[in-house]
Amino acid sequence: MTPYISVVMSVRNGMPFLPEAVFSVLAQSFEDFEFIVMDNASVDGSNEWVTAQQDKRIRLVRNEEDLGLSQSLNRGFSLARGKYIARMDADDISVPERLAVQAAYMDAHPELVVCGGEVEIFNETSSSLWEVPKGRDAILSTLLFAVPLAHPAVMYRAEAWKSLELQYDRTLLLSQDFDMWRIIGLQMTKALDNMGACVLRYRMHGANLTSVMGDLACREWKEVAKRILTQFMAAAPSQAETDLHFVCAHGCAANAKELASCLAWLMELQNVNMRMGWVAADVFERELLSRWALLCRRTKFKALLLALPLLARGWASGTRRRALALLLQEIACRLRKKLLHT
Repeated sequence: MTPYISVVMSVRNGMPFLPEAVFSVLAQSFEDFEFIVMDNASVDGSNEWVTAQQDKRIRLVRNEEDLGLSQSLNRGFSLARGKYIARMDADDISVPERLAVQAAYMDAHPELVVCGGEVEIFNETSSSLWEVPKGRDAILSTLLFAVPLAHPAVMYRAEAWKSLELQYDRTLLLSQDFDMWRIIGLQMTKALDNMGACVLRYRMHGANLTSVMGDLACREWKEVAKRILTQFMAAAPSQAETDLHFVCAHGCAANAKELASCLAWLMELQNVNMRMGWVAADVFERELLSRWALLCRRTKFKALLLALPLLARGWASGTRRRALALLLQEIACRLRKKLLHT
């Protein structure tokens, strides 16, 4: 009998977290699924452990060499028989109702290609909720700066994956999801969405922390961001613009001049959106101001102070005025902290 859902997990040396991840899938309240485990040439006993599990829903496929996550997932997705394909990582935990609520959401929204959900990020000592953007405009606004869907928490419509001939970019080792949301989100109307329910517990540990913060992740982020900006602006950004965009999204301004350049770049993106009509203007402005506030928070106090006269020149638009107010707010907050510690 054809399963309703195919869960696809790629494993590369998944111990010691693999058992908890696997059991969280097998314990789902929704039981009509197959569990495709792609063992990506593990050498730590992961393959042997999965082989020993006595559950007919598990389909273990071994890659004789490390294909990388993208190609391993492409192979796993090609084997999927379900109406929906749920992603899962070997170090995370699916909540018991995950498959049930995501399948119901996809059933109720036939226009969707991918559905994500909120994620609890946890480590040995703490946890926090990743409140993902909801709705097309919020998701596309976020996509300019960050991943809007948590990759191990998504569910695909299998028919769309196959008919659109979607494939993860095998040249991307870490940012294949960022690029996939670009392909789907910027080419199809209302194809991406996130549920308001928490569907996954995302484990932070040494291995994935290295991936998140490493040089390779930064290089790949810039490569995908350049692809996104090229579609968004209908023109390829320069390397200087791509580097500045990275500062706006994840970095800190090196000095007052760079901070002023960042605001000018954000205003340029706003002008492009007004001209191209990608998303609602108010939603896009909220995203820009949120990124600006975070950038100010990451930037050194001296640069904030020296940027004031630069940013106050030619003040006109409502967005620029609100950006200045956020800068002043951050300066005032820093001053209060300094006074409290003197």
